[in-house]
Amino acid sequence: MVDLKKLENFGLLMSYKALNNNESNLIKLLDNSIDELDLVLLSIASYHEDESSKLMGWIFNSLAKNKKQRAKCKNYTHATARSERLVVWENILKNKEITRRKSYKKSLDYICNLLMTSNDNFNRDFTFESELSSISVMQYRDNYSMQFIRAIEIFLMNSRLNSYVELFKSTYGVEVKDYIYVVYCTVIRFFKFKKIDYFRPYQIEQWKLLVEDPIFRKIDRIIVKRVLDTISNDIESYCDDLKNKKSSVRDFSVFCNKPLLKLKNEEYIPLDGKLLEDLIFNNLFYKFLDMQNNNGFMSDFGFAFEDYVCKLVNESCSYRETYTYIPEFEFRYNKNQNKSHDAIIYNESKDSALAIEVKSSRFLNSMLVSEDNNCSFDKTVNKLLIRPWEQMMKSLTGIMKSNAEPRFSERTTFFFLCVTMNDIPMYPLEITLNQEGRDITKYFFSMNIEAFEIFMEILSVESEYCFGSVLLGYLEHKKVMSIKTYLSRIREHNNLTNLKLRSSRTNKLNDFFSYIDG
Repeated sequence: MVDLKKLENFGLLMSYKALNNNESNLIKLLDNSIDELDLVLLSIASYHEDESSKLMGWIFNSLAKNKKQRAKCKNYTHATARSERLVVWENILKNKEITRRKSYKKSLDYICNLLMTSNDNFNRDFTFESELSSISVMQYRDNYSMQFIRAIEIFLMNSRLNSYVELFKSTYGVEVKDYIYVVYCTVIRFFKFKKIDYFRPYQIEQWKLLVEDPIFRKIDRIIVKRVLDTISNDIESYCDDLKNKKSSVRDFSVFCNKPLLKLKNEEYIPLDGKLLEDLIFNNLFYKFLDMQNNNGFMSDFGFAFEDYVCKLVNESCSYRETYTYIPEFEFRYNKNQNKSHDAIIYNESKDSALAIEVKSSRFLNSMLVSEDNNCSFDKTVNKLLIRPWEQMMKSLTGIMKSNAEPRFSERTTFFFLCVTMNDIPMYPLEITLNQEGRDITKYFFSMNIEAFEIFMEILSVESEYCFGSVLLGYLEHKKVMSIKTYLSRIREHNNLTNLKLRSSRTNKLNDFFSYIDG
């Protein structure tokens, strides 16, 4: 059983009931009118992950009225989390009445009370495995810069997707490269905006984004507005969509597709930082998928995704003499033509090999939105872990028995890694793999594409670390942190950054931006 108290990046959400010794609900609190200042403050509090812990300082100093209440506050670490916060947005946006009456303190007090109440009333009836998986997925945040590079290399630089890029333009009325650029600039604008200190004066009004914002100076305003309107809703539209929503209370797809709120005078504010950043790549995939007459997209995207991963493996290996990149090859086994793993990294000095299988697979969204007695969770585990691992073992068996790769022998140590588009950051279960009565579980790993990008940078730097030691080292930490967190700490604590690799990748951004400069 997972010990939640030991998990990294997990914490206890502040409770309205515990603080005030009485219960409340969002409907009751929302009887009061909503001020536009409420929307802007909630938007600011919803962008960066550390705002949740910062808000605890406000609750402690403004809402806790005595020593007893302040003592209770010390038992909690966070004022809000993403799912609970999105429920607040849902309830607010169902109310079309927006006024301008509150003071800053009154408004922030009100927002904090709404967030704490949502924590108390959030639906937590899921089976444990699905519940913990849902929490870790919702809290996970994919680096926006890496999403940007990914989007350019996969959607704009891979010829397999050219026909879908043209279809995107006719479907959405904007070119993919313009869409990516405007979304990226929007993310940069909010991400780099000066962070708020809730106890000091702040540029509240300047948080709002305008089409005329200087960050868009290199692109036509008509295109900027077209993209912003594609990824936003006004209050009335949100109100209609939310009232007509027939799916689970935990389905936030309305916000995933349109995470910008359009206020009066063509002003925009983000509903959530992660959802806005995901527009760059993760949600862009679904915009392609939702297009009509896109037969073949899933297959072609899978090839483009695999190509992206394999190029990254090849480039990473080019910086280390001890590593040899072995691309996919065909071999005959049992009178059939077979394919090897998508990529293999061979370490001659240690006679070890890392077999890599690439799957553009994703967790099932149904796991997040409805209780189905772990059915969607089990299917996700099978899709992202079990089936790819079985496929990799079958492929290696054929390679070894047919002597298809002369560098491999019975003495070679093999590691197996499945790379997926996304995953469950913290799998709340133990999987055991056996071969001929021997436990081989410790040689099998899986990670999403962002974690893999970090992993490849680590391997590209000359150091004492090899892929085997890095992966085996994770086994000591897997019960308390995701593999992305582990890899990030390995890279930062040991200064395993490759400036040449990063420069090579950012040069692709410069090439992309050149069409705007020209």
